[in-house]
Amino acid sequence: MPTKPNGCGYHNPYGVTLDMPNGESEATTSIGEFPWVVAILDYARRTEKIYGGTLIAPNVVLTAAHSLRGKAAEDLRVIAGEWDPQRTTEAYPNQTILVKEIIIHESYSVSAPFYNIALLLLQNHFRLDVHINPICLPDTQVRFDFENCYAAGWQKGAFFADNTNSPAMLQKEKLSVIPHTDCQNTLRKRTSEYFELHHHFICAGGGEKYVNACVGNAGTALMCPIKNSPNRYYIAGIDSWNLGCNKENTPEVFVSVTKLRLWIAWKLNNHAKREIVSEKEVKEITSDRHW
Repeated sequence: MPTKPNGCGYHNPYGVTLDMPNGESEATTSIGEFPWVVAILDYARRTEKIYGGTLIAPNVVLTAAHSLRGKAAEDLRVIAGEWDPQRTTEAYPNQTILVKEIIIHESYSVSAPFYNIALLLLQNHFRLDVHINPICLPDTQVRFDFENCYAAGWQKGAFFADNTNSPAMLQKEKLSVIPHTDCQNTLRKRTSEYFELHHHFICAGGGEKYVNACVGNAGTALMCPIKNSPNRYYIAGIDSWNLGCNKENTPEVFVSVTKLRLWIAWKLNNHAKREIVSEKEVKEITSDRHW
């Protein structure tokens, strides 16, 4: 069994427990496989919409801006350590924490989707364990293994008692990142010959015979291992948009976290001065070592 990780981004490929139902598909994650994946629920609206998020510190979540526009922090709950919301008992229980503040990139708009990034500052810290642990933030020197990336998330309605979707467990999809020019050319076939893919975007999936299943939720992370360390993952992107699910030649488009890492550091530094996060935490989050 895995031990509590001493650092960010450690993947649990075989899970953290032997308590796995039989007959699950390859798309179903193992329990605790991606310990940084969190669910963001809006309890004010009580809709079936689940927003994806990624733990980058015990009290900081990274997600997409478009998921949070018009929402109030006090209405949001973040759930970490979840696997199957329909199970009443699990060996490693989930934790739920309220949101203290929403920070949306100032330049984000419908016409500027390449700034589709936001931070959630939480009211308390998650207790880190084998099934709850932050992912690493990349710097410009990180060399990703772009052939073995993943996205993960829950199906619509998974967190609600009247859910009829199957399965309710956290699902995953293996993705390969596509070169920027190749992605732009693919998207031009679906849009316009003059379409320009902004340099803040990275694409994954959508190969010639690849069907983009859109596993995950708005704000889901593109998680990639680093070269020479296949079991340690960094967040490479945040799910931003696509031209449809279950279609061939249709890549998923993510906002590059590397491109916007300085914004993350700037915001966390500003909030450290207000003691929402400590200066020590900011250094740990934004350092090359990170945790």
